[in-house]
Amino acid sequence: MRRPATPLAAALLAAAILLPAALSDAADDGQRVLTGRYTSGYQDRPANLRAVFTPDGIGGWKVVFHFSHAGQRHQYRGEASGDLVTGSISGRAQNEAGSRTFTFRCEFDDKGRCEGRHFEIYRGREHETGKLTLR
Repeated sequence: MRRPATPLAAALLAAAILLPAALSDAADDGQRVLTGRYTSGYQDRPANLRAVFTPDGIGGWKVVFHFSHAGQRHQYRGEASGDLVTGSISGRAQNEAGSRTFTFRCEFDDKGRCEGRHFEIYRGREHETGKLTLR
């Protein structure tokens, strides 16, 4: 004759069944990471760039750019719109102090690379600051 499960055993069994499903839902928040290179008007050689896109509405993204410049690490935060697989992406981000604003635009090619340019806004206009490539 089979013994009835204790409340603790039943709780452990339920957790074993439900926990993996809960973890997989939490891990799939739609966040996308694109990596690549950028150039700056202040340097000729490309440097590494990592862009973390988090969904923010339909077709919208919060974005954080991680990179090093002049030996210092930076995280510029902003917003973007577009499809992260085909088409184009555009947006704007600010430096850590919020004192400088940059815009960017890139277009995906048939190899999955998004190539474009970035600009700094000052005196009310965009001034090109370099190139970027994300994948």
